[in-house]
Amino acid sequence: MLVHIPAVGHNESRKIASTLTISTVPGFRAGEVVGEDASSSAAGRSSVSVRGVLHVHCAPPALCPHIEWAVAGVLGVPVSMPWVDQPASPGAMRGELEWAGHRGAAGAITSALASWNLVRFEISEEASPGCDAVRYCHTPALGTFCAVIAANGDVMIPENRLRAAMALAASAASGRADGKLGSLRDVHGPRHPALGGSLEAEISLLLGEPWDAELEPFRRAGDGAPVRWLNATG
Repeated sequence: MLVHIPAVGHNESRKIASTLTISTVPGFRAGEVVGEDASSSAAGRSSVSVRGVLHVHCAPPALCPHIEWAVAGVLGVPVSMPWVDQPASPGAMRGELEWAGHRGAAGAITSALASWNLVRFEISEEASPGCDAVRYCHTPALGTFCAVIAANGDVMIPENRLRAAMALAASAASGRADGKLGSLRDVHGPRHPALGGSLEAEISLLLGEPWDAELEPFRRAGDGAPVRWLNATG
């Protein structure tokens, strides 16, 4: 049975880059459902409501089928991605997939792929009623980054994250390491050395600059790679 993915909350999602449009996907009939839930109500069929793009920048060849199966498990349809060699990492593969599915599917796909911690990837999801557009980035060294995206593609930083960055930077400047702030540094410091540093370093993390720096060589190497369109069911 197909499982509906919960919607991403307003402050946890972000708007996708303006290059994604909301036009009808060629060859896709709006609200079409297949499988065991083919007789479900119109309300269930309307859950196919957002679009996004998955960029797998670097993955071991043996893991490629598992990536397809993981994405298929979220979207509810078979997935076959056009894999090509990744010049930036000889012996690795890359692939791209433009998908249409449930709100929150990007977060579910991120959780599935990040669990292996062997894949460098990005996935975006367009805005929908009640939800901002969102983009996730993941690398084995840095973990997962998530941010809300504006209509022009800019990263939008929520107020609570800015306040936390200011508090951490102020704590580092004063030399205090007690209470909750010290615990945050103990937990995240090994993965993000800038945490608890200067305000500039904290804001750099909020903007995802370390992820951009690591992924950029893989993005450039993949320019012109084939992309496949996929539509979810349910």
